[in-house]
Amino acid sequence: MMRFLSLVLCVVAVNAKSLSSTREVCNTPECAFAANDLIEAMDQTADPCADFFQYACGGWIEKNPIPEEKSRWGNFDLLRNELNAILKTILDAPIDEADPVPVNQAKELYNACLDFDTRNSIGIQPLKDIFDTFGGWPITYGADWQGEFDWVNFAAFSKNQFNVNIFFNTYVSLDIKNTSRSLIYIDQPSLTLSRSRLLNITTDPEKAELYQGYLNYVDLVVHTFNPDVDSLPQDSHDLEGTVHFESEMAEFLVDAADRRDNEAMYNPYTVAELQAFTDSIPGGAQASPFATILLLR
Repeated sequence: MMRFLSLVLCVVAVNAKSLSSTREVCNTPECAFAANDLIEAMDQTADPCADFFQYACGGWIEKNPIPEEKSRWGNFDLLRNELNAILKTILDAPIDEADPVPVNQAKELYNACLDFDTRNSIGIQPLKDIFDTFGGWPITYGADWQGEFDWVNFAAFSKNQFNVNIFFNTYVSLDIKNTSRSLIYIDQPSLTLSRSRLLNITTDPEKAELYQGYLNYVDLVVHTFNPDVDSLPQDSHDLEGTVHFESEMAEFLVDAADRRDNEAMYNPYTVAELQAFTDSIPGGAQASPFATILLLR
């Protein structure tokens, strides 16, 4: 038996030596950079037999804490920040006829966003016109408002034209379980303030200053839309109601820390199944028989 084990060990040693002598080691600057990144990500003080994850990733976790406003943080997030910086450099460059048409179109849009003189001269009239198309913003008309605001069509229009998500966040991305296809994802919205700040904002004494500041902000936006709003018959609870509504919405949102479970976040529906689900919600079918399809259009 001992002779057999000795023979096996000799064969393994010979094969290992053979492999090590024929294996090519990459010594390019890119490989050296990648290898250094891997070493920096390790926590070599940890026992790999006791906690391999800490051993392999502990260094990266220590050097890259999750930002307060994020539910996750990884190398892809760092790459996104680097990519954004590169894109800004490209957009800041003058328009060049030699560049592809989409690049120059992106530069024109970017420059338009930075043209504050033109934006200030136009004001918010284009935005007011859009609101009026869907019935107007009630709070800017005072208690005499008699219109009917079509929020379903307004939500669909806002997403389609401006990529602004109202009540729902929708986007197209790869299926995490089958990357050969893309899916339409429906997610919870991003509110004006973070969920933690909005929760109990109207009742928590420690948030009184934040609450008043938010009321002042809403009041400023309303007066920007209609400087004469104070002269109109006004429901004194309109401003408070706006903030209270958003605070109630925050209660239905899932906390960022609880959104890290990809399995729990993966709930596939066909459009027909989703339509049936929304129709089953009290008041859902009455809002629009094609509400789901309209919002996804």
